[in-house]
Amino acid sequence: MAAYWEYKQILFGPQKCFMPISQIILSDDALALRSGIVRVLPNKDLYGRTIMMWDPSKNNPLLFTRDSVWRVWWYFLDMLITDEKALHHGVVILANHQKLAYHQADTKLIRRLFEHESICLPVKFCSIHLCDPLEFIKLFF
Repeated sequence: MAAYWEYKQILFGPQKCFMPISQIILSDDALALRSGIVRVLPNKDLYGRTIMMWDPSKNNPLLFTRDSVWRVWWYFLDMLITDEKALHHGVVILANHQKLAYHQADTKLIRRLFEHESICLPVKFCSIHLCDPLEFIKLFF
């Protein structure tokens, strides 16, 4: 739990760290939030797990930073703290790579996400599905 607060302070700064994360707190990250790069789907899967859609093709490094996208991830994951089913069953991530271009693939963000999931994020990922993984693979091989 201490790691959660320590990293939240690094990510949001000392003034915003202990405030509830809201769209007001994310006002500097509004473009990343509105881009739809990350969102929580309204329905759960058959096992009651929350589904998060991640669309890295909406990543625009010219409009928002990696930290901005990371704060958007954190916003949605932090929202799930109040969802007992998400805490109990975990989260499924659907990663849509259909229209992904090389400049949008952010391996440092991916690495950060999975490192912090095991250390300090409030919910756990129980499944990750790559939609159209060939587009992702073509970029790197």
